[in-house]
Amino acid sequence: MNKYKIKMEGINPILIQGDKSWSDPARAMNHLVSIINQAEYNEARWDARLKDEEGVEEHNNE
Repeated sequence: MNKYKIKMEGINPILIQGDKSWSDPARAMNHLVSIINQAEYNEARWDARLKDEEGVEEHNNE
């Protein structure tokens, strides 16, 4: 089993274990890119949600 450790800025390192299909470097890279894209998408959604919540709090305080 192949193991990959990914460190992204602002995110704790994660260890990903791949199955036999990951033995091909091109397929492994495609899997990793998909995981990174999903993490960035989720982070952007959380950033937007936090900004929305901050805006609501500021509006309620006025």
